[in-house]
Amino acid sequence: MNDLLIRRANVSDIEEISTLASKIWWQHYASIISKEQIEYMLEKMYSPESLSEQIKNAHIFLLALYKGAIIGYLSLYKKGDQSFFLDKLYVANSLQRKSVGGDLIREAYKIVGDGNIRLQVNRKNFKAINFYFKEDFKIEAVEDFDIGNNFEMNDFIMIKSIKK
Repeated sequence: MNDLLIRRANVSDIEEISTLASKIWWQHYASIISKEQIEYMLEKMYSPESLSEQIKNAHIFLLALYKGAIIGYLSLYKKGDQSFFLDKLYVANSLQRKSVGGDLIREAYKIVGDGNIRLQVNRKNFKAINFYFKEDFKIEAVEDFDIGNNFEMNDFIMIKSIKK
């Protein structure tokens, strides 16, 4: 996509990330998880307070901007000596399949360097799973996670080894 800019997020971007997350989640996850779970997870992971805490705790947020507007974001953090966890990767629904997600993840690979990158993805999130397969991620495990409030995440753990 021409005119795409990728940069690190800062605290001044939190409100816009939170707003975009809400829009994406309601459009994408309504057919995968319950309305109540979407509300719970948005508050838990995407409230301005939560995003601010994540940035303070060394989560690296990369933003994809098109014509000055945030259209996607990625978050990862270091987990061990040569391992990172890809916590979030989302692109506005109307701009998916235009290489924005691929551009974001390739920037993440530069941060990871030589090492592993893991992620969790809902087992019913077929679009995301197929994207990660195209990026050479492999399924490492199948897990169910209690996230509180009587909700579970039913995920694949996926891994990719990065070599420069």
